[in-house]
Amino acid sequence: MNLYILLTLLCSFLFAVGAVLCKYGMKSLEGQGHPNVLKLAWFLVRNKTWFLGVILSLCTNAAVLQIQAALDLSIVHSLLTTTYIFTLLLGYLFLNEELSGVQWLGTSTVILGTTAIILIDQPVTGGATNVDNLMWLSGVSLVLISILVVIARNCQSINYEIVYALSAGIAFGNCQVFVKASTNMITDQVGSFSVLSLQSLSEFLHIWPSLALLVFSITGFLCMHISFSQGKVSICVALLVVISRTISTSSGYYVYGEHFSAMKIIGIMVILAGLSVIILSSVKKENAVINTA
Repeated sequence: MNLYILLTLLCSFLFAVGAVLCKYGMKSLEGQGHPNVLKLAWFLVRNKTWFLGVILSLCTNAAVLQIQAALDLSIVHSLLTTTYIFTLLLGYLFLNEELSGVQWLGTSTVILGTTAIILIDQPVTGGATNVDNLMWLSGVSLVLISILVVIARNCQSINYEIVYALSAGIAFGNCQVFVKASTNMITDQVGSFSVLSLQSLSEFLHIWPSLALLVFSITGFLCMHISFSQGKVSICVALLVVISRTISTSSGYYVYGEHFSAMKIIGIMVILAGLSVIILSSVKKENAVINTA
C-alpha cells in the first residue's frame, strides 16, 4: 500500500481528535443563542482545550499539504472523509453523543467505500491546473457563502449552525483545491515541493493561490466555530465534510484533469451515500429531541 495513503488515514484520525477537542472546549457555550463574534474570539483564545485542538489541526494540515503534492486530490480527500467516522466515534466515547443503528450502518458504508479507494492501483493521475475553471469555482463559492451567511443572520426560523457548517464546508473545499494549485505551481517552478524545504515554503507564501487560500481558510475557520458553538459535532462535521469533500473531489476532474476509474467512482459514491445516511439520521434524531422538549 502507498505510504501516503496510510499517512492520509492517520491525518483523518488527527483531524477528528482536533475537532472533538475544539467542541469539548466550547461546551459551555451551548444554549446561549447566536454568539457575538468578538466575545466568541475572546472566549476561545483563553480556552486551552480548544487551542490544543486548533494546534493539532494546523499540524495535520501541514502533513496533508505534503500528501496533496504527491497524490490525486480525489484520492486524498476521499480518504480524509473518514475524519467524520473517527469524529463520530470519538464524540460517542468522549462527548456522550449517542449513535443510532442507522448511523452505525452509514459508518460501515463509508468504511466500505474507503476500502475501495485504498485498493485503487493508480493514486496519481492528475495534470496541470486549469486556472479558468479554478477561478470560476472560487467565484461561485464566495457568492454561495455570502448568501448562506445572510440567510443565517436574517432567518430566525432555521438552524443557523447548519447553515454555517455548510458555509464552512464550501470554504474548506476551496482551501483544499487552492492548496493543490499552490503545490502544483511550486513543483513547476522549482521541480518539487516539500513542507521541510525553506525554498518551497517561501514560494508558497509568494504565489497568488496562497492569497485565495488565506481568504477561504479564515472564512471556513470562523463559520466552523460559529457552527460548533451551538450544533452537535456529529452533525456539523458531517455537513462540513460532505460539502468540502464533494468540492475537492470533483475539482480533481474539472480543475486537475484526474482520471476517474470505475473503482474510484464507486468508492466515492459509496462514501457519499454512507455520509448522507448518517447526516439524515443525525438531523432526524436531533429534530425528534427538540420536538420532545
